Amino acid sequence: MKAFFGGGAGATAAVVGAAVVVGGGAVAIQRGGGDPAPSPAATTRVAATVADVRDCTILGPGGAPVTPSTGPARVTLPAQVELPPGATVHRTGQGLLIGPAGASCEGSIGVNAGANRAGDVRTARVTQSWQGSIGGIASQLCHYFPDSPQARRERERTGDCTSRITGREDLPTGTPAYLAVLAPNDPEPPERPSSPFVAATLATLDSQGVASPITCTAPADNAGICTAALTYWYLQSLEGEEIAEADLDRAAEHIARFVSATRR
Repeated sequence: MKAFFGGGAGATAAVVGAAVVVGGGAVAIQRGGGDPAPSPAATTRVAATVADVRDCTILGPGGAPVTPSTGPARVTLPAQVELPPGATVHRTGQGLLIGPAGASCEGSIGVNAGANRAGDVRTARVTQSWQGSIGGIASQLCHYFPDSPQARRERERTGDCTSRITGREDLPTGTPAYLAVLAPNDPEPPERPSSPFVAATLATLDSQGVASPITCTAPADNAGICTAALTYWYLQSLEGEEIAEADLDRAAEHIARFVSATRR
C-alpha cells in the first residue's frame, strides 16, 4: 500500500478487494474473490479521524513572519494514527505536526537550517528540526544513523561519522528506500517535566542520506501525544512509497511500545 495522507472527510483502506467511501467519514470494505457482494448488514465500516489543522507561526532568517505552505483546513489522518484527546494538528513549512491543542506552535527558518516546536513541558513538547547545508546534513546522518551505508560512505570521505546516542532501536520500514530509528531522549532540566514522563526521538533517513528527526517529551499522562506525533511524522516521511499495510501497522505498534518504554 502507498502511505496515504488525505484531506477532507474521506479515508482510504487497503484490503483484498475494494474500499469504497460511503459517506460520513466511513469506508465500506468489500472483500474480493468470487463470492457475492456482502449485504449492507455485513459491510464493515471504518470511521476516519478528521482533524482540524492550525498554522504555526514561522519566522524567517531576519525574524520576519513567514507564511507556511497552504493546505486544507482539515485533514484525514492515516489509520495508524490515533489522535488523543487534547491534541491537534499543526501546519509547518516541513509538514504536519501533531502537538497539544491550545498550545503555541512556532517555527524558525535560518539560512541553512530550521526547527518547528509545538507545546510546552506541562502538556507535551514536540520538536522537529531540519538541516540544509552539506555539513548539517552529514551531522544529522552520523548522529542518528552511524551504522547506515550512507554513514560508512561519509566516514570514508571524512574519516569521522560517529554518534553518542545510546538505546537506539532500528524501526523496519518495509521499503529499502528509507531507514528509521527510535531512541530515548534525555531533555535538559528546563525542558524536562516532573516524573513520570516520556521522552523519545524518531528519525528517518532517505537514500540520499538526509535524516528527518522529531522529538517529543511529555508527562506520562500525555504519552499518547508523543506516540501520535512520532507516528504521523514517520508516515509523512515515507509518503509516496509502496508499503504494505501490515508493515505500517507494525511500525506504529513499535513506536507506541518504544514511547511507553521511555517512561521514567
